[in-house]
Amino acid sequence: MLLVSAVRALRARRRAAIGLPRWFTPLTAAGLGVVMTGADLPNAFPYVIAVERLLDASVGTGTALLVLALYAVVYCVPCLVLLALGLRHSDRVTGWLRRLHDRFGSEATMPANPWKALVLLVLAVAVGAVTVVA
Repeated sequence: MLLVSAVRALRARRRAAIGLPRWFTPLTAAGLGVVMTGADLPNAFPYVIAVERLLDASVGTGTALLVLALYAVVYCVPCLVLLALGLRHSDRVTGWLRRLHDRFGSEATMPANPWKALVLLVLAVAVGAVTVVA
C-alpha cells in the first residue's frame, strides 16, 4: 500500500470530496454504533479482572463499588476532558474541524509531490525490512 501511495504521489490526480453515502441514515448509524461497541468489548477485560481481584480480596460491596466507580472515572477522564473542551470552546472546535475538512475532505486537484513519494518509498522499504527480519 505504501508503494502504491508513493507511485500515486508522483502524478497529479483529482481527489473526490468526502461525504456520507446515501444509505447512511440514523438507523444505520445506530447499527454501526452497536457493532463498534461490540468491537470495544476487549476493553472491558480490565473491569472483569478488577472485579475478580476485589472478590479475591474479600472487599465489602460498598468499597468494591466505590473502587469500580473510581476506576470508571479514571478510564473515562480523557473522553470527559475532550467533551468538556468541545462544549466550552465549541465555536473554536467547529472552526478547526471545518478547516480540517476543507483541507483534507473537499474536492481538490492534488499536484505531484516527489518528496511525499520519497518518504512513502522509504517507509515501504523500512516496513519491508522489518518484515523480512522478523
